[in-house]
Amino acid sequence: MKKKTVKRKTEPKKLSMREKLVTNILYYAGDEYETKSDVIDLAMETEEQLVQRLIDILDYYYDKADELSFRVTL
Repeated sequence: MKKKTVKRKTEPKKLSMREKLVTNILYYAGDEYETKSDVIDLAMETEEQLVQRLIDILDYYYDKADELSFRVTL
């Protein structure tokens, strides 16, 4: 009797914390990184600096959303 070959699902690659931070920073503020040098500078930051940068970006979006909702209520 012939053995059945079973295709195993490959597990999705688990991203490191650093990869998650850089990916999300580029997702939310990618237009701010215009040159290769800008991206290299980002990649050279410590994890703590990357966390703070992501917090600053999210604060910016929160302030913009708050500003827009204030205009709508006037």
